[in-house]
Amino acid sequence: MRTRRWLAAFPLLWAWGCTDNSGAHGVDAGGNDEFTVGSLDFHVSSGTARIAGGVLGFFLTDQPDACQAITSAPVQPTVVLSVRAVAQVDGTTMASVVAPRPTPLPGQAGGSLVRQVSGTTTASYDTATGSVSWSLDSDGRYAIPAIDVGFADVSGRVTLSGLRVGVCP
Repeated sequence: MRTRRWLAAFPLLWAWGCTDNSGAHGVDAGGNDEFTVGSLDFHVSSGTARIAGGVLGFFLTDQPDACQAITSAPVQPTVVLSVRAVAQVDGTTMASVVAPRPTPLPGQAGGSLVRQVSGTTTASYDTATGSVSWSLDSDGRYAIPAIDVGFADVSGRVTLSGLRVGVCP
């Protein structure tokens, strides 16, 4: 009986463990956390970080739970800015935003702004210019003092400062 209760509660516990309870607290972009890039209207509601293959990824989304937004295929329209970054050779945690590549070079970051509905991409813009800086706080969250991202062949930028995001497993 206990096993069944545990198994029944597992999806809820898993979702709670992935929740980035920090949201996009501390957003300081001159009072602006809403952006228009090309045909996408983007409101930053939450963010998370994820490390894969030695590359640090930052994900900002219009959903209340960034980890859930990047690990599942929400049915509702979801906009996610993903920026994958590698520290500079000397360890400086700052990167120039460039066009996305399979693995960013040291000191580079690249990604995209994507809108999906039920797992199907309806609009997407690749990064082209900008910069991002970060540090790992003692509590295991990432501080992003500044992120400025421009996109290829489309008007609009995402520029934020003062973000703190948790890590999504």
